[in-house]
Amino acid sequence: TGAEGVLPHLYDLYGSRAPAVARLATKDSALARPLAAAYPDIGAQVVFSARFEHSLRLSDFMRRRSLLGATADRGLQAVEAVAALMATEHGWAASRTSEEVDRYRREVAASRAFRDER
Repeated sequence: TGAEGVLPHLYDLYGSRAPAVARLATKDSALARPLAAAYPDIGAQVVFSARFEHSLRLSDFMRRRSLLGATADRGLQAVEAVAALMATEHGWAASRTSEEVDRYRREVAASRAFRDER
């Protein structure tokens, strides 16, 4: 997934709000970088979600504000990058950031265990 796939991805997720997400990436090139190589999602999505979609928890972004929670690994490759961006946006202490990452990882493990039991 290269830069050429980002804009269509943003339009698929955000529709008419995609240009607002893209503007965040244009203003800060760090936000244009992928959250992880495995996904088309970029840092600007996290910032947009925190600022304009009232995303207050890591799991909220991963599961409801992006498609990361629906990927094969439930977005685990991006969880640290997402947490760092959310921490900056919300002023989280390192302990809160770590707690959010741990909680999300436990949620993923629990959902896998539940799926395996079925």
